[in-house]
Amino acid sequence: MLKLWRMKTVGLTALVLLMLAAAGCSPAQTADSDQPGTNQGSAGNGGDDPAPNPDEPSTGEPQPDPKPNDTDTNTPPQSGDNEQPELAPGGEPAGEEPADNGKDPDSAPDEAPAPVAENEAFRIFEPAEGTTIDSNFVVKGQARVFEAAFSYTFEDGHEMLDEGHVMASVGAPEWGDFEFTVDVSGASSNTGTLTIYEISAKDGSKVHQLTTTVTLDAKLLQPAP
Repeated sequence: MLKLWRMKTVGLTALVLLMLAAAGCSPAQTADSDQPGTNQGSAGNGGDDPAPNPDEPSTGEPQPDPKPNDTDTNTPPQSGDNEQPELAPGGEPAGEEPADNGKDPDSAPDEAPAPVAENEAFRIFEPAEGTTIDSNFVVKGQARVFEAAFSYTFEDGHEMLDEGHVMASVGAPEWGDFEFTVDVSGASSNTGTLTIYEISAKDGSKVHQLTTTVTLDAKLLQPAP
């Protein structure tokens, strides 16, 4: 029996070899084809090319340029609120009109009014000679006196109605502005005389005296004693 079984086995093996020979395959190739997981498409065995890796770029075609980075540090800065405005000649911002100060730039500078009385030390602008006075009045003018100090008197021909000392805005040799109020109460005559003068530093005398006369309204007059 054992001998008979061996003869059958040899006969089957010979039959398989004949079939393989007829098909053009060697036993080794048949064995490789029967192994699971064998890559039948390898280049060494004459099969198809391996499947391309999607993560690897193709070497046969030019690659497109990468997309620009939105955070590229070479991007020029955008203009912001901290930019300095462009200045036009003269220091004014370009496109802006200079501030209107209410004056015509082509107009002549303000000039002092013409004096109604004057000498080398004083100029009186008001009141004008012969002005009718019905209450206390304001005297305006300019003085060019030592240390800007001078004095005044006002009398009606009978009584000294008012007197005092005044300081101009600046002393000699500049002309300083002055303004003061004269009290006319107690007048008994319709003619009032204003005198302004400087006190001499040498002997205390009155120098550079300048006078102007005004008319006192009748309602101011009081009966003479």
